[in-house]
Amino acid sequence: MRTFNLKSITLVLFLLSASLQVWALTNTPQVRGFMNNWDCTAMTQSSNNSNIYYYEATTNGEFKVTDGCNWDNDKNLSYYDNSKGNVTLFGNNSGGNLSCSQAGTWYICFDSSDSKVYATTTNPDAGGGGGGSLDADLIAVLNGTKIMVYGGELTSWNQSNYYFMTSNNTSNAVATATKDISSLSINNETYWFGAVTISAGTYYQGHWASGLSCAITAGNAYVVRGGSPSTTYFELKAGSTNNNAIYSVKKASSTSPTISATTTIDASITQGSSISISTSTSAGVSVLNKSNTLKYYLYDGSDWSELTVSAGSADVSSLAVGTGYKIVTVLYDGYIYVKADEDTFSVTAATVPTITFSSTSGTINWGDAINITVSTANIANNSTITFKAGSTTIGTASVSSNSATLNYQPTAFASSTTITAEYSSTTSTNSYTLSMNTPSVSLSASPTSNVGTGDNVTFTATKSNVSTNATVTYKFEDTTSGTSTIQA
Repeated sequence: MRTFNLKSITLVLFLLSASLQVWALTNTPQVRGFMNNWDCTAMTQSSNNSNIYYYEATTNGEFKVTDGCNWDNDKNLSYYDNSKGNVTLFGNNSGGNLSCSQAGTWYICFDSSDSKVYATTTNPDAGGGGGGSLDADLIAVLNGTKIMVYGGELTSWNQSNYYFMTSNNTSNAVATATKDISSLSINNETYWFGAVTISAGTYYQGHWASGLSCAITAGNAYVVRGGSPSTTYFELKAGSTNNNAIYSVKKASSTSPTISATTTIDASITQGSSISISTSTSAGVSVLNKSNTLKYYLYDGSDWSELTVSAGSADVSSLAVGTGYKIVTVLYDGYIYVKADEDTFSVTAATVPTITFSSTSGTINWGDAINITVSTANIANNSTITFKAGSTTIGTASVSSNSATLNYQPTAFASSTTITAEYSSTTSTNSYTLSMNTPSVSLSASPTSNVGTGDNVTFTATKSNVSTNATVTYKFEDTTSGTSTIQA
């Protein structure tokens, strides 16, 4: 670290690890930041989202995202028109730069995908609870600690801030709406609106200390105005129609808004499987007539992630056995997130089918048949068990009362055959070895001498390791002369 004095301003150049410096971005300006004493410091690229660059600050003060290191002349990306998300952390600095009065550690982030900045108390590289690369405002909505609403006014009032205040004083503003939507016609009047992320509660509102307060609810839009607007489009929340009053927007067009949804999911799934997700409510539009998108987010006990739902199901196969998992349905209109529904589910251990041979070996004589039995678990009755010798199927049997038996008679001699049993993709945990005794037949004749033409000769075959009732074929010089059945 080296420190020197320039025009009574202390300039400290921090030597950062090269692996953390981001001095150039593809298709974006060089992104660096000034903080308090005008130090010019590279922003760090998030490991969770390559579009996000951030600066960690542990003290309060101004911050500016710039394409260079000249406070006055370089392109400044941190004016309010280039901010998004959690603007409640930004002070109203007269120079247009961002300032923050958030206690403790906080982060100024630059999103290179839209060249906008936002502030958050969640480390963009954080894992548990931080939602990884998810927007900090979305995380607050998912956790239920904050809600998102709109604040705005008639454009004819020529104002650019709408304050949500804890008392009737703009210095006590905890959230400031600016012009996210610069022009919106409602019942032939033109308004501007800005989105804020804020704790649910009762707030004084307006671009000045109006003395008017009301409770706010997620997804709604609030305006302070005079006159008596149409009750078709507005609802009086505080004040009098004879004077300035707070109104909430019922709808911005003839289409009624959607700010809640009903989602149904599996209450319990087996480990390694997908989960069914069905929302009976259409996404519709928000109160400001912006098209909603239904989004689904999974809480795995430590972190949030977005789910991809296809054909009514989502892959959650990586989840461990446990309870208390959450899926939150969110309506997103491009500006605000509304927590529309929350469902919980559990993951149970999968019931794995098993197949076990009741005995592991058997011996037969040539021509004999044998019953080969397997015991099964977690396999339904009448399911088919396939028996194989190597890759060759030798027969099938149906499951009954956790058992299946194959009656097998080999069609060719083999001294030893290894047999396995299969159900779907499950193979038996052990194998069965079928041994076959080597067959032999000895032949005797009576009489054996002094045999003349026309005399009878009796041939007797004596078997060994041959099935009873097997047929013996007699041949004389390759010509079959007769058969007989082997007796026991």
